[in-house]
Amino acid sequence: MNTPSTTSSPQREIVFDALKLFAIFLVLWGHAIQYLSSTAYFDQPVYRYIYSFHMPLFMAIAGYFSNSARNISLAQVARKRFMALVYPALTFGAVFLLSGTFKEGLSAGIGKWLNAFWFLKSAFCCAVIFFACRACLKKSLAVVIVSLALSQCIFVYRVNLMYPCFLFGVFLNANIALLRRYALAISAVSGLCYAGLLCFWGAHVWHSPYVSMSFGIQPLPEFWLYTSYRIVTGLAGSLFFISLFLYVFSRINLSDRLLKVCACGQETLGIYIMQTFLLETLMPRLLNLDGAGFFMFNFILTPLISLFVLVACIVMFRLIRKSSVLSLLLLYKKPTTAGASGR
Repeated sequence: MNTPSTTSSPQREIVFDALKLFAIFLVLWGHAIQYLSSTAYFDQPVYRYIYSFHMPLFMAIAGYFSNSARNISLAQVARKRFMALVYPALTFGAVFLLSGTFKEGLSAGIGKWLNAFWFLKSAFCCAVIFFACRACLKKSLAVVIVSLALSQCIFVYRVNLMYPCFLFGVFLNANIALLRRYALAISAVSGLCYAGLLCFWGAHVWHSPYVSMSFGIQPLPEFWLYTSYRIVTGLAGSLFFISLFLYVFSRINLSDRLLKVCACGQETLGIYIMQTFLLETLMPRLLNLDGAGFFMFNFILTPLISLFVLVACIVMFRLIRKSSVLSLLLLYKKPTTAGASGR
């Protein structure tokens, strides 16, 4: 059977569903390494390499699909993105508001609530920055320069790190024909660049210093150096995997079963939300893998646990969507009986 270019939506390509499934599995794998052992997780090389590109890859895909909102107003974009991303982050995050308030007080509970599901809020901020600048500025170059400058002033939800990746996804969408044509060459070059950048990758990269000055908290030059390094590394890794997936999917035939597996990439929002409760909160209280050796822990146990969590999260979130009350209350959507998009 030939690989179709889309699934249920004309704008949804199966290769990007596969990329999202790959990226969310890496999220789970990284969290399993982080939460299921009491050792310094940032010293684990697998964890460091996963975190070098997996969230930039997600944000680049979000930027790639942002053209679907090209013909609607800024207010409509903001409302649709808020309800799709921020609203479920706030409703599901209410659990942290209640638990944090009960354990540590109201201010701590509010802090946990506002910080929960940071990526969804970051994706919302990135979309608003892009569409606001595009609505106000006529030339594309001006949109790029102004929006990038603005994003580097916003540190909440890592917008300064994520927005360049979002913008990169917009660029890829505009040049997708060239990317498809030269996918193999692009994957080779970007892969070499990514491998070279990883030679200097370490925990110190995301622990750069700050200094307090009279006009506020001003990053030191080291901070900007490490920030630029993190962004470039994330972009190189994202481009490598996007171009690699495009090349592979253009060369293979997919069975119906494999197509269904790839379509699970449409469930990433639900997986991301549910794993917070299952993998980050519940499982660390029940399971500790300190006794496992390096290979067993990083390449056997944590990937298998991540796969189990992925399937469990899909099942749990689909059950929520089938409930008329829960679907409306938590997602502000009508219940569904089919796998809907996780975007």
